Amino acid sequence: MQIETARKVLQTIEAYGKSGVGIISLSNETNIDQSELREFLRNNKDMVSKSSLNGTYTINRFGEHRGSIESMLSALVKKSKNERQYQYYFIVVIAFTLGLILGRIG
Repeated sequence: MQIETARKVLQTIEAYGKSGVGIISLSNETNIDQSELREFLRNNKDMVSKSSLNGTYTINRFGEHRGSIESMLSALVKKSKNERQYQYYFIVVIAFTLGLILGRIG
């Protein structure tokens, strides 16, 4: 999920306050597919908490980010950069391995 989309989701959840927002309402307000929202919320439990009583989502005010959306977005940017680094590393390892294999064949 893009950072601006994540910002929209987090701000919408924050606007609902302590009562929280359900996945359908969140999807309708942000115009984001429910499956994409579920994946984002599942992968970022340190930022958003789900009520076990009614299934609504609220901003996690007790986690690492203490409810700060800007801190959450900074963490998402950092996480995204780390994932890209691992992708590049993976490509380099594959290219190196392929080079070794082709070098031994020829």
